[in-house]
Amino acid sequence: MINLEIQIQSLLISFVYGMFIAFLYNYHYKFIYYKKKWLRFPFSLVFCLDATLLFFILMLKINYGLIHLYFILSAILGFILGNLKTKSIRR
Repeated sequence: MINLEIQIQSLLISFVYGMFIAFLYNYHYKFIYYKKKWLRFPFSLVFCLDATLLFFILMLKINYGLIHLYFILSAILGFILGNLKTKSIRR
């Protein structure tokens, strides 16, 4: 059972992390969707692995690595809202 204070911190960190990933996604958009298909896969793979590993490391530091569905949903919501705000970086 997780303490309520730790749960709220985890939710907020997950939301902010989702916004951060949206910023990085839009910033590195030209590398993720590169024209050459043989380079597109490694860029996408490294981006996804780094983003996932960083999320798990953050959760490990905050709440000893316990991941709940609502933390992931909070990160997805943060990504969606962050993507709406940072879409102009792609250009």
